[in-house]
Amino acid sequence: MAKEQVRAGVARAARLEVVPERVVPVSDAVLVIGGGVAGLQSALDLANQGHKVYLVEQNPTIGGKMSMLDRTFPTDDCSI
Repeated sequence: MAKEQVRAGVARAARLEVVPERVVPVSDAVLVIGGGVAGLQSALDLANQGHKVYLVEQNPTIGGKMSMLDRTFPTDDCSI
């Protein structure tokens, strides 16, 4: 069985074609989807590194699930 699989792999490799390399222009902009805790922190970290950040949130307010909490751990501060 192993010999057959090796033979089949070699036969397949012999038929492989070279994939052409493409050059794609890259900009220094980042899209962050979601304005929850992770999205906001990611956007802040990326902006502090010098990237242009676009933050997209489907709701009219940011905060995600965090806005539904009354208090946050470990400081017990108000989450709103």
